[in-house]
Amino acid sequence: MPDFEFDETTDLVMRFEKMMAEDREEFFDTEELEIIIDYYFASEEFRKALAVADYGIRIYPGLPDFYIRKAQLYLDQSRIDESRKMLKEAQKIAPENPDVLYLQADIHSKTRNHHLAIQYLKKLVSLYPEDTDALSFLAAELMEIKNYYTAIEILKNLLEENPEDPFLLHNLITCFEETHKTDEAIELLTKVIDLSPYNEVAWHNLGNLYLKKGNFEKAIWAYEYAILIDENYIAPYYDLGYTYEITGNYQKAIEIYNEALGIDIFTSHSYMCLGRCYEALHQFKKALFYLEKAYEEDRTNPDILASLVRLYDLTGKDENVLIDYITRLLELDTDFSGTLLAARILFKRGYFQDGMELATDLLENHQIDKEIILYYIKVLVTEGEVKSALRILKVAVELYRDDLHLRIILASLYTLQGNFYTATTHIKKINKIRTFDSEDLIHIFSRYMETDDMSEWIEYVNYQL
Repeated sequence: MPDFEFDETTDLVMRFEKMMAEDREEFFDTEELEIIIDYYFASEEFRKALAVADYGIRIYPGLPDFYIRKAQLYLDQSRIDESRKMLKEAQKIAPENPDVLYLQADIHSKTRNHHLAIQYLKKLVSLYPEDTDALSFLAAELMEIKNYYTAIEILKNLLEENPEDPFLLHNLITCFEETHKTDEAIELLTKVIDLSPYNEVAWHNLGNLYLKKGNFEKAIWAYEYAILIDENYIAPYYDLGYTYEITGNYQKAIEIYNEALGIDIFTSHSYMCLGRCYEALHQFKKALFYLEKAYEEDRTNPDILASLVRLYDLTGKDENVLIDYITRLLELDTDFSGTLLAARILFKRGYFQDGMELATDLLENHQIDKEIILYYIKVLVTEGEVKSALRILKVAVELYRDDLHLRIILASLYTLQGNFYTATTHIKKINKIRTFDSEDLIHIFSRYMETDDMSEWIEYVNYQL
């Protein structure tokens, strides 16, 4: 329960509850009723907060205040229709009340009617141009409809007044990124840092922008400044560690992630990053140790499971454990990345039926991946379903017009089927990149049918080029 001042708040609450228990009326001014509502709201006693608002409506029928409070309370409970009814009553009394307009916009935003939300917010800021909350809300809604340029102008003005606001900073950087204006974002952040040199959030975002541009030296410099300003600000530790990772300095990345371990209360991410680094260094025992510690702490993170699946596959460790991890990964998969990883590994390890089921799911959901198509085609050919394989390949080469690997398989299948005219059409396209005769293609195709790992076959073909 919140720590309210006993003399001011608890006494009011006790008076109100006593009055209600005795079924009588007692005078409370509007400010006192607002305090009691705040108390119940903070204590998550929703019904009692509504009862206070109802009492306020009864004794102050000419004020919009308690209709507005009821609307807010209903909206917090996602009771949209009831919130709208209260706002209609408030609007009858005070149609241009800023809280009424703001809540109307909030309702439309929550119901994804962003254009209507913007109309209410535009009216609000025209009446109250100094309302920074409304301007910030307006910018956020403009971002929802991808009107980034107008949002940028609003956010730039707001940031000039409050350069320390991390929410404004985050939204502005997002707008610049969406409009591919990384250089302008860096220029703006440099100005923000000039105004507020100890703004660790600005330094961190500056590092992110330099990282995006591939300027690793400046990214490291900016992240280190953010950490120097606030050593307990965890985000730049992870981005700094990641920068060292992608530049191949795994020992330095390990050092940074170990520092993060001493700060972050959620240590599973640090453990996962450490596992990733030790895997890159081929210290698989340590990698497994940290990844399993990460999984012990967070069994719902698909990234941790994906890392474990990749490591078990790479090291050839206990296949039963690998399959268990794959099963769990598929349960958590929300963006098909886990399904894609699982399908590749299952195909490679000879679980063709399971692999085909996952591949079918991927293709039906338009998740097209070249390696999966190659595995899928191989199984169809093995099972004698050459016509089905050709049908899928013809679609695939339309999607990947310049892809040599898929076209080699397509030309080879037509050759083996005796359809030399169509095969020649594809061979001519292949020969624009590298000259192969029919025997070369059949040899490469035989290698394809014999391989268990499509990534290795793709490397083999690339080597022939």
